[in-house]
Order: sequence, then C-alpha cells, then structure tokens
Amino acid sequence: MAQEMEWSSAVGRTDATLLHNPQNPQAMLDRAVALSQLNEWRPAIRLWEQVRRIIGDRPSLMRNIARGHLRLRNEQTALSIIDALLVRDADDPETWAVRGVAMMQSGRLDEALEALRRCAAHRGLDHPENTLNLSTTLLTLGRWDEGLPLYERRWPHVDASTATIHRHLSTVPAWNPATETEIDLVIGAEQGIGDTIMMARYLPVLARRVRTVTAMAQPPLMALFTRNFAPFSNLRVVPLGEVPLTDSSRYLMSMSILHALNVRPDRIVAPLGYLSAAAWAEHGGRRRSRSRPAVGISWQGSPGHPDDDIRSLPPDLVLSFLKRSPHINFYALSPASLLPLCGTAPSNLHFPVAEGEGLEVTAALMEAMDLVISIDSAPCHLAGALGVPVWTLLRRHADWRWGTSLAEDTPWYGSMALMRQTTMGDWSTILDQVTQGLRHRLG
Repeated sequence: MAQEMEWSSAVGRTDATLLHNPQNPQAMLDRAVALSQLNEWRPAIRLWEQVRRIIGDRPSLMRNIARGHLRLRNEQTALSIIDALLVRDADDPETWAVRGVAMMQSGRLDEALEALRRCAAHRGLDHPENTLNLSTTLLTLGRWDEGLPLYERRWPHVDASTATIHRHLSTVPAWNPATETEIDLVIGAEQGIGDTIMMARYLPVLARRVRTVTAMAQPPLMALFTRNFAPFSNLRVVPLGEVPLTDSSRYLMSMSILHALNVRPDRIVAPLGYLSAAAWAEHGGRRRSRSRPAVGISWQGSPGHPDDDIRSLPPDLVLSFLKRSPHINFYALSPASLLPLCGTAPSNLHFPVAEGEGLEVTAALMEAMDLVISIDSAPCHLAGALGVPVWTLLRRHADWRWGTSLAEDTPWYGSMALMRQTTMGDWSTILDQVTQGLRHRLG
C-alpha cells in the first residue's frame, strides 16, 4: 500500500510539468514509469509511444514498450519489437533478457532458456530479474540441480512482506544443513498461503534434524498447522512477525527448504497428504446433501497477485459453467465477498465459509467433498495437502512448480490433476473439459 501511494504521488508530481509543457520527454517518461508500477500499462505504453515520436527508437525506450505489451499478454507485438532491437545489436544483454520473458510467456521454454543464458553470458548473475527468470525456467524444465541454487538469488524480486521477514531473519546466520544440528531453526514464511502449505510437508523433516523449529505461518493457517504438528514437541508454529532471535538461532526461508535439503522432483516427501481436518469434522456438515454430488470450487485468487488477471476465472464463465451441472452442489471455498460472480448465483452454488474463518473450516469442508476444483491458488494446495481429489486449472504460462505443459499430474500432490490452457486466456475450453470430466466422474 505504501509503495502504491508513492507511485501515485509520482504520477501527480508530473501533472504541473506536463500542464506547462505537454511534450516534456522526461516528465512523460517519469509518468509512464510510475503508471507501469501501478499496473496501468495501457496509458504507460501510450506515453512511451509519444516519447518515441519525440526522441526516436532508443533501445531502453523500446524495451519498456515491449515489456508493457508483455504485461498486456501481447507477446507477438512485444516479440516483433525485441527482434527488431536484436537486428540492431545482437549482443545487447537487456534485450535478450526481455526476449527471455517473451519466450517464457509463450511457453517456448527452450528458446527462453537460450535468451536468458545470452543475457547471463554478458551480465553474469548480477542481473536480478534475468537470474530469477533463468532459475524458474530451469525449475519448470525439471533441472532443479541448476535452478535451485539460482533461485536463492530471488530476494530483489520478492514481495514486501517476504522482504521484511528475510531482512529480520538474516540478522542471524543462515542454517548450514551439512554441519548444524544443535541449533534453533526459524523458518520464515514467504510469498502466499499456498506456498506455506506446500512447504509445510518439510517441517517434520526439519524437526528431526535440529534442536527446535519455529515456523511462521499466515493467520488463517495457525489453527490447522498447530493441531497437525502438535505431535512434534520441538516444532512450534507462530504468526508472521518478528521472532526473537538468539546466538543459537539460524534461519531458513520456506522456499529455500528445497535447496537446503537437496530436494528433486522424484524425492518430494508426503505426496499423498500431510494435513488433516479431522479435529474440525463438524464443519463438514455444511455439505447440504449426501444424495447429490458435492464439489468444492475456487475461481478467484488474491487481487493483489501480479498475475491474478490471468490465473483467476472470469465471473461470467464461472456462472455459465455452474449452470451446466445443475445436479451437482458446488460449494465456494472462500466467502462470497471474495468470489465475484457476474449475475445472480445459481441455486446449486452455496457459500458455506464465513468471512474471518480460518482455513481449518475450509479444510474440513474439503474433506467432505467428492472433488475440489481450483485455480492456482491456496485452495488447490490445501486440497492436495489433505489428500483430497483436486483438479487444478492452470494458465498457459503456469508457475514453475507445475512443470512443463506436458505434465498432467504433479509430484507435489498425488491427489491432484492438472488441467492447462493451450491458448492464453482461453478458460472456456478448460471449463468445457471440466464439465465433461464431471459427467464422467460424478454422473
């Protein structure tokens, strides 16, 4: 929020200058950069194009325009700009870095890897964005031996909350798993709730290797994690925040567990489930009928996620999808206020989760379902961690953890099937496949 206000102020500061001189290139550039930071990409591109007509096709300016088109998912437009730049200078590392992003978004991972390596050949690993993209491309391709060490350089690109936690914990040494056992290990939560759920499978492993483990978790996970990990007397779950640190403290960020434990796709622990909502089984009674199939559904992620516009389902398509299966009771896995619809909810859609309830309630509801359907967000991770059958609907350029476009299942969760877009933005085809799958599975 503070950063958003700062960039909004930056936009405001250009008003007076542009009012006096509407063709001031520097003011236009400053305004465009601020707008891009606010995800206002269309007006940013318009400003960059105006500056282009004044100062010409400067490479840095053209790369900004290309990046804007990539954010708007106009890969072909961006690629034509990038390739024109490479004709002018085939060794420009910044242009190769942008081409790598275009290839990643297009699902052309081998070409992405080539472009990102071309940038790294000139800049080494001191190009944070390129190094992160190189790491996630390698991880997507299953080359974790090379990708995980590079992923440890992600810190310039993490969200504000993760950066704050990392900054606090890094006042003590990072854990050395090869030599340190008599230490008090603090696990810093990072990224989203789904990431915390995914990595929680390793908390018991860590508790067996060190003296104590203190693991941070987001508030909605506190009850669920505290009960599930209670059998481990040296494992404590605490809310996000500043954990007291001592001379014996060592730290490990949650996504760094993979590198610390030398995890590989064929060595992921507990794929069949590692959480249970049995202690809250009464909430499963919110399933209205045992005579009709029950499907949990989540179609909207956090609006603050940078890719939420392409990972969440359009509300009008959700409404149409629900109406095609009137014999199934669908149960929304988030409160109604967090799951927008385009029109009146059909009679077979129920909202059993109240605002402010913890994920232990959602977990109990999932365990009463015949199936869960979710976008790539926390509910799919929760269902997989519970061992509940779940169909995860993925955008074309999916997160690295879901592997390449050929993967239909995942080593993370044995109960999960992956359903992928083949064309960017085409959710209609996937929802048609889901409808057919429901008929086959539930009648």
